Amino acid sequence: MDCRLGLASAALRCLASGLVVCCALAGRPAAAQDAVSELQGIDDQVQALKQEVLDIERELSLLEEKLLFPSGTQVAVFVSLADAEGFELDAVELAIDGAQAAAHLYAYREFDALRRGGVQRLHVANLPAGRHRLAVAVRGRDRSGGAIEARAEHVLEKGDKPAFVELRLRPAGGGVDIDFREW
Repeated sequence: MDCRLGLASAALRCLASGLVVCCALAGRPAAAQDAVSELQGIDDQVQALKQEVLDIERELSLLEEKLLFPSGTQVAVFVSLADAEGFELDAVELAIDGAQAAAHLYAYREFDALRRGGVQRLHVANLPAGRHRLAVAVRGRDRSGGAIEARAEHVLEKGDKPAFVELRLRPAGGGVDIDFREW
């Protein structure tokens, strides 16, 4: 849509310059000035319409997000590391009410961001109010390259407001502790 409005605007400018030349050749500079003023007004209207279309597109995008993820049913799950000494994260899997909801394999760059204090949004879903079971499986490696795997479950009491759950991973005794924090 933006491209067509831009082409229309360019066409009006070309038309205006052509009218100026035609009117000037005909010996009527006042008519040329009137034509330019009229076309400038049309160009301004096209620009205003273009801005309105962009504003409407932005509003529609926000409405679509609210429709897909209404705040009352929204659940977001995040991953963070409490301490990464002696541990490198490879993968996290999340199941909600027995169905796989998310699985993520970590590149070194992503793990490094978590190690430096970053938080990753693992999953966003719509869940009705009530009890929901979150099951998490974490795979990683220790300093010597040995495999580490941990599993944990959490019962989420979803109310009528958005729920935010943080999976806080902490290496402990050759394994990984998974703490669930609700915000």
